[in-house]
Order: sequence, then C-alpha cells, then structure tokens
Amino acid sequence: MSIIDTLVTDRTYDDVRLLTEKGIYRAEDLNRVESAVKYIAGRLRERGYAVTTEDGPLWTEDDIPVLEQMSRYLDNLRAVRGAAPTLPGTPQVPPDMDMLTYREANDIEEILVNINRIMDNIEAAWMFSGEIYAGEIA
Repeated sequence: MSIIDTLVTDRTYDDVRLLTEKGIYRAEDLNRVESAVKYIAGRLRERGYAVTTEDGPLWTEDDIPVLEQMSRYLDNLRAVRGAAPTLPGTPQVPPDMDMLTYREANDIEEILVNINRIMDNIEAAWMFSGEIYAGEIA
C-alpha cells in the first residue's frame, strides 16, 4: 500500500463528535501528511516541477506543535499544491491550523490525493518512442 492510499479524506462530524480515530487530529495524522508531502514533492521534482519543501520532525503523541511548525507544515502543502496543475475542485490549503475543522483536515489530505492523481494522469499520457509516431509510415 502506498502512502497515498493511507490518506484520510472522509472524516465526518460524527467522527469528531464521537472522538473516533478520524475525529481527532494526532501525531499519526501529521506524520502521514508529512510523508505524503515528501513523496509528492519528490514525484514533482522527478518530472521537472520546481518545488521546495522543508523536512519536519517525526511527530509523537507527546509533542505540542507550535505556530512555526504548523506554518512550515502548511507552507509545504502550499508548495506542492502550487507547483503542479490541480484537478477542478481541489481544495485550497487552510489558512492556519487554529481550530482545524474536520473538513479542513479532509482538504489537506484531498489536495495530496488530487496532485498524485494528476501526476499519474500525466505519466499515463506520455508518448513513448515506437508506440505512437516513431517509425510510422505516413
């Protein structure tokens, strides 16, 4: 299973109300997004897109993120979202992590899912020598 397959985009109000695993934004969520951002940024760079991100910590349940860390977290997301084309309806990056809603948490991970899908589509559309034009007789 790839890191993209682990992203959570279906949190609901009931998840928050019932304090389910999806309803609480924890170190596991921060680490999952950090890993996905790193993966997507690498894919983008391999394909010639200019994107710069800054590595973050490996989050633990004892950590209390500070404003600077959360700003870097969202700046990395903005960097990958701004580096490549996006699908229609791709959410915007939340302005900050203060009072993060379940919808904003879904948006953070949906952005990454959508950019990965775009990269998959771009790669699927490549023309390879010998398959479409090379050697064809007009």
